[in-house]
Amino acid sequence: MTITIRPCTHEDAPALALIAQTTFFETFAEVVAREPMIAHCRDALGVAAHEAWIAEPDARLWLAALSHNATPVGYAGLAAPDIVGVALLPGDIELKRIYVMAPYLNRPIGVLLLQAALAEAAAMGKRRMLLAVYATNARALAFYRKHGFTQIGAKPYIVGGAPYELLIFARPL
Repeated sequence: MTITIRPCTHEDAPALALIAQTTFFETFAEVVAREPMIAHCRDALGVAAHEAWIAEPDARLWLAALSHNATPVGYAGLAAPDIVGVALLPGDIELKRIYVMAPYLNRPIGVLLLQAALAEAAAMGKRRMLLAVYATNARALAFYRKHGFTQIGAKPYIVGGAPYELLIFARPL
């Protein structure tokens, strides 16, 4: 099986929403209650949210798809940083997401998406990549540490009025 990584267009917003909602549910189903989960997936991870993100001037998004049938299985996206709790520096960019559907987590899709994001951030003249990851997501924490990110802070992430701790990581470019 081969994977294609390509830049996203507005037509990809429904696929991005599907991936985001599915992977968010997989990550938070054990800790977030039903109604807040549904509302968050609808409002923050829906098609309209992805269309707005794609339209942002500093946004760059990539879709990972199966090469033989173009089925989307993951995505990554950059945007201007909006992380609170750490000092932002000139030349910062935020890796907002790398989401990969669960059946494909043992493939190098996350690495390919990260490589695309790192290359584009450098091409944009950025000097540091930031990201925030759920504090109990051991798999994601190990992935980012393996790829040179170090923790520089923490912040709460509110879903349905409840706080969940996110760890903030950075990596020079």
